[in-house]
Amino acid sequence: GGFGLGYRRDHSYPSQVNAAVPRARRPTQPRETPSKGITSPSVQSFRPTSAFNVSNSAAKDRRQEEHDQPSDADRSKSPIPPAPSPQQAAQSSTQSQNHQAPPAPRHREYSMVEAEERLERKMSVILEEWEQCGHTEDTAPSFLEEIEASEHIAFLCSGVKFVVSANKLEKQRLQLVLLVHVLQRKGILNSYHVVSALMSVVSAMADMELWVDVPGLWRNLSQVFVEMLMKQAFTFGELVDVCSPLVTAQQHTECKRLIRALMERVERQGCQSIYNAEVAGVLVSKVCQVELPGKQVEMDEFLQMLA
Repeated sequence: GGFGLGYRRDHSYPSQVNAAVPRARRPTQPRETPSKGITSPSVQSFRPTSAFNVSNSAAKDRRQEEHDQPSDADRSKSPIPPAPSPQQAAQSSTQSQNHQAPPAPRHREYSMVEAEERLERKMSVILEEWEQCGHTEDTAPSFLEEIEASEHIAFLCSGVKFVVSANKLEKQRLQLVLLVHVLQRKGILNSYHVVSALMSVVSAMADMELWVDVPGLWRNLSQVFVEMLMKQAFTFGELVDVCSPLVTAQQHTECKRLIRALMERVERQGCQSIYNAEVAGVLVSKVCQVELPGKQVEMDEFLQMLA
């Protein structure tokens, strides 16, 4: 047989099998010299192989464009599109407005807490600079030049909060009161600003119950009140409005502590002239919830009721 021992005939595939075996590509046309910068065969395969193909492709593209363009007869036959209705025009304008570029970002706006912290830091700087100037009256108005008139109440409110904090000194509280007094004499501030700021301070304390976290809060605040009363920044009768946020919040006990601290300081500093018996009667009826027939309460009795 053909596959006996010691004999092996040369093995060759039939021609049909050889035709089915893939061979290396033999181009029918000579490959052009690759252009400069193109080295990848995959990129070269997308390039035309001769100038003939380039001209044929361009001619074919021109014929296709001429076929796609309508003739003059077709243009005359094509109807003229109607004008858009007012509703469509309005809708298109609305869509164009919706697709407009977003507006440029505005300046960053401070939140209420950030604004108060900013004013408190400013108050600290003002008190230090005013002390360096010797607390002269002529320099006091310059500290409010950068503060708008609409922010005077917020400025005072932040100042009072700053000086009644636990880590602030008595000197700073006296400096604030003196600054307010000078600004009132200059006509920059008035009693409305002072009362509104103090009401805002007491209201914030009632909402957050700051007396729990700030030891000596009523003692510090009562010092500010007494010093302002002595300098006539506000009257003893307006003390009813200043303390009203505590009464509204049903914090009668804390309101008693605040007014008692105030009255003890009045008695200790010997400024009983600011006391008003009629106002004390109103305070007793609101704070102590006791109706008095005479509506007038002397200072000793007032202190006993506040105990």
